[in-house]
Amino acid sequence: MRIRYLAVLVLLLPPVARVGAQSSWDRYQPRTLASIIAQHQDLVDTTRRSALSFSVTAQTFPTRTDVVFTGQTRPIPADHLTVLRGWARMMGIDTTRVDDYEEEWEFAEDALILWMPVQAETAASMRTSVRAGAKLTVWAQWFGTATRDGQTNWVFPVMRTMEP
Repeated sequence: MRIRYLAVLVLLLPPVARVGAQSSWDRYQPRTLASIIAQHQDLVDTTRRSALSFSVTAQTFPTRTDVVFTGQTRPIPADHLTVLRGWARMMGIDTTRVDDYEEEWEFAEDALILWMPVQAETAASMRTSVRAGAKLTVWAQWFGTATRDGQTNWVFPVMRTMEP
């Protein structure tokens, strides 16, 4: 009888109260990173063949998507760190928080291959459980792009991972 009471109580709570109880992860929508790139491809200036250019965005498109870990990791390139710091500066966030990102992991989302920054703590736990070829669900945001010699790198930091 108490369980029924609880269920009724939850259903009777006003919508604002229920929303307050939702996780911040709920704002991450199921979509592909490729769809974000396709939607914004025309906004990125790839005409500068020798210059390095950056873009950062306030609209980060919090995304939950399925990927496959290729088995490759690397230190974060300086231009990707510049995008992370530029985004943090624009958003009024302490730029030293970027120091939590030390490496990138390579993931495949269907045919799209992306190097994605991963926080050191998350990478440490992933290193013990994630192997090449592992399927994961990642929660990521788009922070911006770095373009050099006509080649654009899309910066999608990983906020969280989980095996599907």
